Amino acid sequence: MMNKALQVLNTKGGAVAIGVVGVLLIGYIIKNQAAKAIPEAAKAIGEAVNPISDENIFYTGVNAIGGYVSGEENWKLGHKIYDWTH
Repeated sequence: MMNKALQVLNTKGGAVAIGVVGVLLIGYIIKNQAAKAIPEAAKAIGEAVNPISDENIFYTGVNAIGGYVSGEENWKLGHKIYDWTH
């Protein structure tokens, strides 16, 4: 029985069958990895653009540029707006 299976695999059809199984296996592995990575990426993106977070990309970006331009280490746009209006 084993000898007959090896004879079938030693043909062009057997090589194609092994190739198809290999491609399907690789596709399955990639699909599972993507299924795990997509929710994690979506969560990270959600946190990065969360408008009420003090760690979103806009808040940190504006404050970093303001701090660089002004030379103040703890420069915050919100503090400056308060200072200008009061």
